[in-house]
Amino acid sequence: GLLMVLLLLWLLLLCPLVEGKHPPHIVHMLADDLGWNDVGFRDKDQRTPHIDNLAKDGLILDRHYVFKFCSPTRSMLLTGRYTIHTGLWNNNIAPLSAPYGVPLNFQMLPQFMKQAGYATHAVGKWHQGFVSPAYTPTRRGFDTYMGYYFGMEDHWTHAMFEQSGPSKGAVGIDLHNDTAGQPLRPYRGQNCTYSADLYGDRAVEIIRQHTPDKPLFLYLPWQATHCPTEAPQVHIDRCNHVTWMHRRIFCGMANALDGAVQKVVDALKEKNMWNSTLLVFHADNGGQLQDGGNNYPLRGGKFTYWEGGVRATAFVNGGLLPQHRRGKETTELFHVTDWLPTYCHLAGVQCPTLDGYSQWDTITNSSHKSPRKAVVHNINCGGDKQECTMEEKQGAVMIWPWKLILGSPGSRKDSNQWPVPTGVDPNAHKYHPGHCGNYTGTCVVDELPKAKITCSITKPCLFNVELDPNENHNLAASLPARVKELKEFFYQEAKGLHANIVKPDDPAAVAKMRQTGFWMPWKADPAA
Repeated sequence: GLLMVLLLLWLLLLCPLVEGKHPPHIVHMLADDLGWNDVGFRDKDQRTPHIDNLAKDGLILDRHYVFKFCSPTRSMLLTGRYTIHTGLWNNNIAPLSAPYGVPLNFQMLPQFMKQAGYATHAVGKWHQGFVSPAYTPTRRGFDTYMGYYFGMEDHWTHAMFEQSGPSKGAVGIDLHNDTAGQPLRPYRGQNCTYSADLYGDRAVEIIRQHTPDKPLFLYLPWQATHCPTEAPQVHIDRCNHVTWMHRRIFCGMANALDGAVQKVVDALKEKNMWNSTLLVFHADNGGQLQDGGNNYPLRGGKFTYWEGGVRATAFVNGGLLPQHRRGKETTELFHVTDWLPTYCHLAGVQCPTLDGYSQWDTITNSSHKSPRKAVVHNINCGGDKQECTMEEKQGAVMIWPWKLILGSPGSRKDSNQWPVPTGVDPNAHKYHPGHCGNYTGTCVVDELPKAKITCSITKPCLFNVELDPNENHNLAASLPARVKELKEFFYQEAKGLHANIVKPDDPAAVAKMRQTGFWMPWKADPAA
């Protein structure tokens, strides 16, 4: 009687199959360099109506943390591990001739999804290494991949130049259309197809060709809104109200991304897959200030440990999101490493012990507290140093709501600021637009006295980011016991630092590119 009913209820609660005969479809969208203030639901000048509606009709994740730049955020998403545990704690995987990638001993997210019978597809930016075929997406769990291996390129031509070394400036195409079990091949004939259209159309094609009875995992790391700042004129024209030209073009990029996002959502609905889909959308880091991105009122931006660098725009939607969680915002603590264990839970797959936590209960239950209480933003040796003593280590950690920055938070002058999206704000500072832009020199700013808070190893900074989310008040001097607590946490985590994976650039990468005009893996796979 009653015992049997309770047993059945308990089994239902454990069951990862939320509806239907199989685990849910999962669509994970990663926007590149999209700042806190680069969406219309925060900045009325931005033209992102579809993204705004998805956020407002979904669940906004107000405290979703990521790494301060590209490759490491992606590695944390795909492995469920902090950068300090994968060796990617000091660099992007760059330049193009970087002969390394996320170590092959780490199982990646799509490989777990395959265990549950998922079809797995990736479209867009990889940036996890491509020194040999084994490091590329279709060798790490994806059935298909269409996109670019490196971290940036032209949005129209899909070309990218070598950034350093004797072959600096060598240009090749970085665009690929790969299928698991088949040789890697360049993707030709796409010159002048804008990135958001190219990747959005490919995602729609995948959905239309998919058999809904099979669970789908679709990873969409968009190229937008990363520099170079380029967009089709029709999208720029929708942003004519923005006076600063760089910001206007950026607005056009975000508008193009917005349209591509909606294409994907429409395709899921047309295929009758939306009701059994979980859609997750977030940025990989804060907006890049000198490229037109903006994080106001948060401090700083990409490449910094300030909130503007590591607190990302994020939300969830899809038919899987319960009705009572729609139109809400949660202030519970999330980190990008949490998605892998969350998806494993939904798929019914056993995960190893990771740095992330399943957040499914936090997403679906308003009374459930996040299992996450702390975040390791990063621990490294500072600058470009690859080795250092324990006393020389620096970075940032958080034990909610306290955040400790040990060392420099960011090197650029405008990294310590609160830039507004346009013009002048008495509470921020003024941009000089004529001197801003990715290829036109350093962005000049009027520095505020309060921005001269300096953080160092000997004089760390302490902020209560719940009460002071814009990091105006360094409390380190007045709360030495709290500083001590966070430093102990920092140094305890530093003991588990994985050996740095960075290796010297390999000119053979450029030689390989010159054979075909495409950036391709240039080394044989390591012996098994």
